[in-house]
Amino acid sequence: MKLKNRLALNFALFTSGILFLMGGLIFLLYGNYLEDEFTSRLHERCMIASQMYLDDDELSPQVLEQIRQKHTRTLPSEQEYFFHLERKDSILPYLPDFLAAKLSGPYSEAQEYFKVEKGDTLGVGILYRDDQGPHFTIVTAVNRQGNQELRELGNILFGLAGLHLVSIFFIARWYARRMLSPLTEMTEKMKTVDTANLHIRLHPLPGQDPQDELGSIVEAFNKMLARLETSVETQRNFITHASHQFNTPLTTILGEIELVRQHYKSLPPAVAESMNNISEESERLNRLTLRLLHLAEVGTEGVNAQGQSIRIDELLFQIQEELKAAHPEHPLWIDTATFPDDPDALVVNGNINLLQIALFNLAENGLKYSQAPVKVFLSVDSRYLSVHFQDEGMGISESELEAVFTPFFRGQNVQSRPGYGVGLPLAQKIIELHHGTIYIQSEPGKGTLATARLPLEQAFI
Repeated sequence: MKLKNRLALNFALFTSGILFLMGGLIFLLYGNYLEDEFTSRLHERCMIASQMYLDDDELSPQVLEQIRQKHTRTLPSEQEYFFHLERKDSILPYLPDFLAAKLSGPYSEAQEYFKVEKGDTLGVGILYRDDQGPHFTIVTAVNRQGNQELRELGNILFGLAGLHLVSIFFIARWYARRMLSPLTEMTEKMKTVDTANLHIRLHPLPGQDPQDELGSIVEAFNKMLARLETSVETQRNFITHASHQFNTPLTTILGEIELVRQHYKSLPPAVAESMNNISEESERLNRLTLRLLHLAEVGTEGVNAQGQSIRIDELLFQIQEELKAAHPEHPLWIDTATFPDDPDALVVNGNINLLQIALFNLAENGLKYSQAPVKVFLSVDSRYLSVHFQDEGMGISESELEAVFTPFFRGQNVQSRPGYGVGLPLAQKIIELHHGTIYIQSEPGKGTLATARLPLEQAFI
């Protein structure tokens, strides 16, 4: 999840959580208020009912009529119960269970009021004294209006909280995008920086304070680029100088050996053999030097972000022709049946010279350690093209498989074969510079499958 979305979501959840808590508190307090208000009305109904049925013989006709009119305005599902305190036990079987349970215990005249509740039904009982002795008057009813109001309040609060969560998320997302837009612009510019253009520097955006947090990031990044530029430039100069310094004496040695051979046609066998050894080792040192220089150059030159369109099939056929001379007995076999029908699915973007070196190394590795032709086949998905090199060589043990990309590493079973241990590390660096991956699958005695996975050019259009 992007930072702006995460900030917006966290802010929306935090503020909505507070709103939910406040809504819950309001809901609880209003529920208590409705219950207290309904309890007061039940208490009033108890008093009216007591006066109506227990004091009717003591009240004047006018007062009795007023009480009768009040008594007719009943509450929803209202039930009234009257009984003498001393005859309480005889009436218990006729009362609802929750009232009987409340009155079944010992009860004294000091207890003049009680409240009982079961589900939506609320009951209030009072001890009413008249000339016939203490009586209990109990009124039960359902607070339908209060319950309906409470449900409507809950729906309103829940709906407002949900609406707040959605609206505040989009508002916070817009605000976060606006606040992070300078960082996004700087990030896009950072993506264009590689070892080929380390001279690029970030600049504060219009209206941005150079002393704020983003300004500090710009300053720190520019200082890092300056250090990297100095380091890479030093390395480039060293590679250029070292290339010249290595090639000159090696070329001189090989030239001197050839000159000796031309002037002295009949050398003693021991001297001729020594000259041949010197020539072979010089050639070997020359090839090793070139590979090491390639390995170092890949780490400093980088790949142009735009690059060029490269047809992998054409590159493979070119590599096949180059390897024919070195390995005529075991050619590189390209399985064209695996090529995709869409020609655009064969095009990648990058540096053709570097990719040729990488794929050439993978193919040559298979040919060097196999007694049979190396098969090359392709596989394509929506975003990547994979080039597979399958050989039937001696394979690589599991313990050595993890170290094959370490420079100068060579397996125990290939020590007698010519090689330097820099081909795979060089190929890995090149493929990674092209935003791809390379991996090796192998078992001893069952050959090796080397795969280079490269992003398709059309996947980034």
